[in-house]
Amino acid sequence: MKTITFYSYKGGVGRTLALSNIATRLAEFGKSVCMIDFDLEAPGIPYKFKKQLNSMEFETGLVDYLQHYVKHRQAPPNVKKFITTVQEAKENQKEITLLPAGNIYSKDYWVKLSSIGWDKFFYEKDSTGVEFFFDLKEKIKKEIQPDYLLIDSRTGITEIAGITLSLLADEVVLLSVNNEENLEGTQQVLRTILQNNNPVLGTPPKIHFVMSRMPQKKEGQAESPSYKIIQKVKYRLNQFLID
Repeated sequence: MKTITFYSYKGGVGRTLALSNIATRLAEFGKSVCMIDFDLEAPGIPYKFKKQLNSMEFETGLVDYLQHYVKHRQAPPNVKKFITTVQEAKENQKEITLLPAGNIYSKDYWVKLSSIGWDKFFYEKDSTGVEFFFDLKEKIKKEIQPDYLLIDSRTGITEIAGITLSLLADEVVLLSVNNEENLEGTQQVLRTILQNNNPVLGTPPKIHFVMSRMPQKKEGQAESPSYKIIQKVKYRLNQFLID
């Protein structure tokens, strides 16, 4: 199982759409896919699969899984009951499943979300947050057995972003648009991801940097404006990481 996290420093760059399209293509190419909606404050994956899902009101999800740990100080015994089938396997396509954020239409969802103190996972004495998320990934691998685990991360520099980028990801698809705010934030995130001096996490994940919302070549133009932008941003990021 290969785990790929889709991340952007700011929203509105097409992160969730990219993940959804990749999940669909992988299924078409004969690969089973499990997705995790880790953008708990603004989950978006289900909206990309509204035609396939019978309902947008899920019985359980990631927030329920997390809250069980907060309440009982241990993870649920299995993850399968928190998983929803988005697309069943058929002749020419493999199965797509989803660990949704939860039922965002329920008041209980937001109560449960607010009860999750990340200090209980990582900062309290004898906290077991790292083991908890490694265990979650292992449960998905054993119970769901996907070829690919795709994670939609929350934006910004947060605990959730750290979990999805550093603890869980084998590879990261890092999306940005061409403006100063996005590029400055992306630089800081890149530097954090590529730090490989953590003995627990080992080597950093492989990074795929993607520029989105790029200008298209117009009729009569000798060269696409996107090419110059890509080269400029590539040089900027390389210089930043060298420095």
